[in-house]
Amino acid sequence: MDAKEQDDTAHQESDKPGRKKGFLMIGLVVLVLAAAGGVAWWLHARNYESTDDAFIDAQVVRIAPQIAGIVSELPVQPNDHVAAGTLLATIAPDNVMPVVARQKAGVSEARAQAASTRANAQSAQAALHRANADVSEAQARYNNARSNLARLTAARDMNRGSVAANDLDSAQTTLDTAKAALTSAQGAAEAARAQLSGARSAMQSAEAAIRSAEAQAQGGQVSLDQTHIVAPMSGSIANLSINTGSYVAPGMDLMALVPDQMWVTANFKETQLVNIKVGDPVDITIDAYPGRHFSGKVESIQRAAGQEFQLLPAQNATGNFVKVVQRVPVRIMFDKPLPKDLAIGPGMSVVPTITVR
Repeated sequence: MDAKEQDDTAHQESDKPGRKKGFLMIGLVVLVLAAAGGVAWWLHARNYESTDDAFIDAQVVRIAPQIAGIVSELPVQPNDHVAAGTLLATIAPDNVMPVVARQKAGVSEARAQAASTRANAQSAQAALHRANADVSEAQARYNNARSNLARLTAARDMNRGSVAANDLDSAQTTLDTAKAALTSAQGAAEAARAQLSGARSAMQSAEAAIRSAEAQAQGGQVSLDQTHIVAPMSGSIANLSINTGSYVAPGMDLMALVPDQMWVTANFKETQLVNIKVGDPVDITIDAYPGRHFSGKVESIQRAAGQEFQLLPAQNATGNFVKVVQRVPVRIMFDKPLPKDLAIGPGMSVVPTITVR
């Protein structure tokens, strides 16, 4: 080995401790930076709770008819936005109209019958008034005849020659006639009273028949109104499954109405709930629109884990048990109405981030 090679070797051996020290310093700096970054991330992350097991939710209304028939009009198309009360479909009223007409005729007939019984009751009332007047008149005549006979009898008892026998006989005959007339008038009044009672019963029955006919007619009108299916609230048409001319039956799904008001159902781990409170602000991002942020608030927290409502809930009382962290639905409401130019609907994935501190 010549002198130059010996010098290079000695120089390399002298540089090894310095190089090791440099690597050590670099590693130490990296470690410090990583620790600082981890602490900073923890200090920031501890203020938030987030989950990607979340989606847009809403009370979707299934539109179904209440009567059977042929769809004669369908003025809406899929994805149309409609206001509350908008006509969605019309069912041909061919089967309903004859029933409604028959029921209306029944109401008219019942009212005519009631008018007749009412007139009969009024006539019976007038007849009773006349009969009562006849009774009063007959009672007065009877009282007068009895008083006259009593007067003549008393006078004869005091002086036998003062009253002729013919006068007493005539007074007695008058009294008998008056009594017979009173009895007849009382019988006529009783008959008139019974007739009035029957007329009033008939009138009550006729009025009940009117109410029954009107109830049937009202039911027919309800059925006629049900041929027009209207939107119960504002929203968008979805899952339209019929066409003009389709036959529909009661309870059949015609379409769905997605309401304008929506919210987020976020399934957080049960271990995250300790920091979440009702009213906490939420930043929401929707997977379909990355970069767009929506604000909201925690409205409520379900008092049961989601698995409790499964068709076959977990049975942990027997066999081997493996603990699984459960998910609990948290309802988050948007602070503002969602933009109408964005196609946002139930089932779409979102990521809510709740500020808990």
